[in-house]
This record gives sequence, structure tokens and C-alpha cells, in this order.
Amino acid sequence: MLRPIQSLNQYRYELSNINIAKTGSDQPIILLADNVKSITIINNYINNIVPIIQITANVEKLLYSTLTSSETELTLHLLIYKYISNSDIQAKEIYINKKFSILNEYDYQPSDLAMSDTEIAAADSITSSHTEQTVAASFYLIDKDNLERYRQIKSYSISGGMTELIALMFKDRGFTSLLMNSIPSPYTGPIIIPSGNLLSSLEYLNYRYGIFNTEYIFYMDINDNYLIDKINLGNAVKAGSPSIVNLYFEDNSLVEAGESGNIIENGIYICNIMIPPFVNNLDSYSEMVLGSNIISVDVTDNIQKIGTEGLDRILYVFNHKVSYQSNHKAKEFKKSLTINLIDIDINIINPAMIYNVAAIPAFELINPISGSYRINESSISLNKSSNNTFNISASIVLTKIVK
Repeated sequence: MLRPIQSLNQYRYELSNINIAKTGSDQPIILLADNVKSITIINNYINNIVPIIQITANVEKLLYSTLTSSETELTLHLLIYKYISNSDIQAKEIYINKKFSILNEYDYQPSDLAMSDTEIAAADSITSSHTEQTVAASFYLIDKDNLERYRQIKSYSISGGMTELIALMFKDRGFTSLLMNSIPSPYTGPIIIPSGNLLSSLEYLNYRYGIFNTEYIFYMDINDNYLIDKINLGNAVKAGSPSIVNLYFEDNSLVEAGESGNIIENGIYICNIMIPPFVNNLDSYSEMVLGSNIISVDVTDNIQKIGTEGLDRILYVFNHKVSYQSNHKAKEFKKSLTINLIDIDINIINPAMIYNVAAIPAFELINPISGSYRINESSISLNKSSNNTFNISASIVLTKIVK
């Protein structure tokens, strides 16, 4: 037994009836929670800037017609509660209480959500399998308010610290939920950032002055926005909330190994891995593609060599933090785990968390996976249990934390 003997909490999620508003109309459209079959939330913390949320439901034919019209602007109020189903007191807590814009398959553009040239293949998002009363439909939700703030063009000229400047860049665009690591920077003096959206401003600041020694994660989640150092995780969390998740893969012969869900113990999430993790080992491939032997040349022609393995790669930089970031990316790419979780508190899926994985010796001997990881991407599925209640399952990809 790897973890202390204890019962885990199993979480369920409850959906309220969904109010859909149509631009130019005062009459709300109601999508009954009973008619919603699933809600899927896909997070790609590196290539995207916001989650992809997809709702699959049986809708009335009039609503189906409205959803498939690319000329109609629709907004949706999503209210989801979570509670512990195996508790005597099933106190409900709000998980999502937010308005989103609705996109159908014609309006949905993966590039709108991307940080780079990487795109996400869109599935067929509207189907037409008719029944007597309803039509099976699927549509996407997007946080348009956050995206509009993100796209605002701003320029800055200030004297001050890097942390204060970045906080100002977010606050000036209306963001109020930034969870950010403090940025150690030796630079003091005037900083000028040319006009651009939030991401281009961050990239310019990183290229010219350096943000973190390792790559940073910039992500606008459903409830919070993150700018965090990949290596300095566990510090960009809200006061009083856990920053560590301990994941245990135990002997299948034990009764406790079959427990789903999680608990909080001593300020740490404790969670059980019920299915063996899938191990992705890309040592040689990462060296070939990314290279970890970096020769860095700065603007004053000073040369610095970083790394001891792989292909030689020359970088011309303003600051050597960019070189360290590239070197860190090559090391980090080598090993990752895919882990499936059931009945969990959705709050354990968070880019600021440290995930400590511990496996039984028999598995560890074949696949040495024990160690500390960060989350790279996740797919969260809320599937209909009964009426307006949903079960949760999640698939997360963890990347080994390297120094």
C-alpha cells in the first residue's frame, strides 16, 4: 500500500437548465439540463490560449435551426455545481457560473484559440439525426470577453520591475484573475513595449528582457488566467488552495487500489490511478528534433554554450533566458505520461499544480515513472448519469519536471 488507508471522495456534477440569449431578442431560449448528454472541456496549455468546450444535447428543432445559423449571435449562461456523492451531506459548490458565446461548426475556427500556428482539428460539430421532438446537436462555447481583452492593442513605456509591468498589462486589459509567479529579473530601468496584443507583448518582453529561465505558460482558463514558470510550479495558486497533487498507482490486488476520486490531506490532493499510466518515452527523438546542445550568441557577440547532448544549434538572442528556455524544452520533451482519472474534483486539473507520481515497485522496475510532473494537456468529460447529474472522467498528459 503506497498511500495511507482511507476512503476517497467521489465527485458528481449537477447542471442547471441553460439559458440561451439571442442578439436582438428579449425572449430567452431554454435548453433543459435533462436534454444535455455530455460536456467536454479540452485544455492544451501550450498551444492554445483558452479551453475548448463542447456541449452535446438533444435540442428542439427551432433551437437547432438557430444554432446552425451563422448569422445569429448567441450567448449561453452555464451554471455547473459539484458535490461529493458518497458524503452524507451533499453540499453543492459552484464550479462554473459564466456566460459564453456559442459557435457552430461554421463559426468555430481553431486558429482563434491558438497561441501559435498549431491548430486543432474540428470535429463535425452539428449533426442532424432527427427524432420526433428533438434533434441531436453539438456546439462549441468560447469566452469571447476574455478573447477580446487578450486582443486589445496596447503599448507601454514605464520604469519599474518586470512583475509589476506584466501585472499592469493584464489589469489594463480588464483581467482580474491573474495567477502569476514572481519574475526574478536583474534588469532595472525603462522598459518600452511596442503596440500589440497581450501575447505579442509578452513575447516581446521575453525576447528582449527575459521572463523566466524556463518556458512560461500563458493560459486563460475558465475561471482564472495564468502566467507561470514551468519549473517554479506550485506557487501560482490561490491562498488556501492546494498546489500539489499526489497520484498513486497501487497494487491491483488491494481493495483500496480500486477506489476512484480524491481527497485533500494536509493541504495536498490525494488521488488514485486505477488504470496503468501510458508511458511516452521520446529520448532520442527529442534530441533529434529539438536538440539540447545550444550555442547562444547575444547582441554583443558574447557566446554561451548550454547543454551537453544532442545536435548543435545556434541561437541569436538579446538575453540568455531565451537560450535556457530552448534548452529546457528539449529536456522536458523526453518523457510524458497519459493518466486516466475518474470521479475527481475538477480543481485538481490545473496548470499551476505539481503532480507527484508514485508507483508500486513491480511497475516501477519496468517503467520508472515516479517523480514530479506538470500538466501539459487534459480532456475532461462530464457524461450524463441521471436527469441533470453528470459523472466525470479525465485524461491528462503529464510532462516530467526537469531542472
